[in-house]
Amino acid sequence: MMPHHTGLYTRLLTVGLALTAHATHAADLYLEHKDVTGSRFFTGEPAAAEAAPISSARWIAMHEGDTRDLAIRDFGFVIENDRLNELVYGIANRLLAQWPGTVPPFAIFVQGDRSPLVYSAWTAHTREIFINYGVFLHAESVDELAAVIGHELAHMLLEHSNALSLRKSVGETLDTLNKARNLYAKAEALRFDSDTLEVSLDSSVTADLQKSATQRMIADLLYERLHATLFSRGAEHQADRLALDLMVAAGYSPMGLKISLERMAHSHDLATEVAAYFEESSKTLLQQTLAIIDQQLSQQELRPEELDAFLTDTREALTKSAVEFGTKTLMKYSAKSHPVPAKRVKKITQYLYDNYDRSVRRRQPDQASAALFRSGHIAGVINNYSAANQAVEAIGQGTFASADALTSDALSAPTYDDPYIRYTAFLNRRSQGDAHAAVAEIEEMRADGLVPIRTSAELADFLADNGRTEFVNRMMGLYEGYFGDIHDYYPPKIKLSAAAEDQERVEALALACYEVAPPDSTLAMKCATASGVSPMAAESAPEDPLGLLKPANQLKNLFQKP
Repeated sequence: MMPHHTGLYTRLLTVGLALTAHATHAADLYLEHKDVTGSRFFTGEPAAAEAAPISSARWIAMHEGDTRDLAIRDFGFVIENDRLNELVYGIANRLLAQWPGTVPPFAIFVQGDRSPLVYSAWTAHTREIFINYGVFLHAESVDELAAVIGHELAHMLLEHSNALSLRKSVGETLDTLNKARNLYAKAEALRFDSDTLEVSLDSSVTADLQKSATQRMIADLLYERLHATLFSRGAEHQADRLALDLMVAAGYSPMGLKISLERMAHSHDLATEVAAYFEESSKTLLQQTLAIIDQQLSQQELRPEELDAFLTDTREALTKSAVEFGTKTLMKYSAKSHPVPAKRVKKITQYLYDNYDRSVRRRQPDQASAALFRSGHIAGVINNYSAANQAVEAIGQGTFASADALTSDALSAPTYDDPYIRYTAFLNRRSQGDAHAAVAEIEEMRADGLVPIRTSAELADFLADNGRTEFVNRMMGLYEGYFGDIHDYYPPKIKLSAAAEDQERVEALALACYEVAPPDSTLAMKCATASGVSPMAAESAPEDPLGLLKPANQLKNLFQKP
């Protein structure tokens, strides 16, 4: 029999080894890893990092002189709501209180123009964190929100944002959008005059052809793809580990991170399938439409009945494609089970077991905390944005009765004047041919709200077409005050000058447009259509530093009929 003191010694040794093992594990916390301690924001002193809620306007003002780099310039459909911001920044600051260092100026925006199915977030190199509102729709605890926010904060604290190549991603996205908009320029070249047998601009043609281009726009508008390539990057695992450390230290459940990864995987797979469908179907429609336009324009005579048949075929093809997508593809993928990013979950689970004891590992998400965003004011905001995005889908499918009902739901308190909500209503009215109501929706937008630059140019163009001179000038002035000269504003400015019969300014603006836009670009084609001035004019016109003082007598021979 072993002596009593020997048994006691053995037990003490066992406990000591366990404590040593735990201490060894604790020393492996990513918070103490050289990746973390090597960050220029690491000081070793906690509780120094904190951020206050900031509006988009204030964020832009902070970057005066450098606003063209801001992600919000092109991704500006964010939800500006004080209570939502307080919740988001409250979680962020609870996490940052555990960070042993400082934090650079940053902003968190909840992005409103995405499918209700999308559960993701991303960080720009400009330290702007965008959380898709779908996170609030699907999360079942504050712990899950903390996981999403903590992961993006970790990217910033570890300085991963410098390597995200956001500009390239943004450029590719906008390039795709601009290629789709080449359809608009082609459409704007069509007008059939039965008396003269001349072909030029016909607004009804534009309206119908825009429907096919709208599919690609909806794909850009609704389905987040910028973050998709990050699943396999080592930076994701690093951000997961740091987020987990901050979450545990702040008292959140580490299960919130695992659950969020599962939701994100489902959303990523779904968004990829949906976006790919939109892209391929829209590309086919665009190619077919352009081919038909080119064929008809090459004919010696274009009879009105041929144009009518063309429009009917285009409309039927678009409707068939969109409805098939809505009834088959979307429902199929919504009900489908998607795989979890196994390697990522496995790594963070192993990290959790290696570094934290059972009491931490078994800490459960506080589902009661979901009441903070699943009921009351914030829930009303999120549900209205969900209705707005479903309305956009309905518009793309041509089911306008559904779009009307969903738009009406979205236009209620507390979001009745939010820019994206009103933009959705604008799309609905415009798609149904009610220009007067579409204009009214634009004018009901909050004066301090922000829309993406590409969308502001779209709205400015529409307002100029409908004679809303004072309002469109005020809107363009606001955004150029934020971001400097905006080249996409040349077409509406030309239209306004033409309406005012200021031919000299029309010519000057057209030439200024050609100075910044390649002759075969969509922007140059729009400027040519609006002004009647050939892009070739820019090659022979004298220099003018201001771009607004071209002598009219030197340009008379440069005009061409559309």
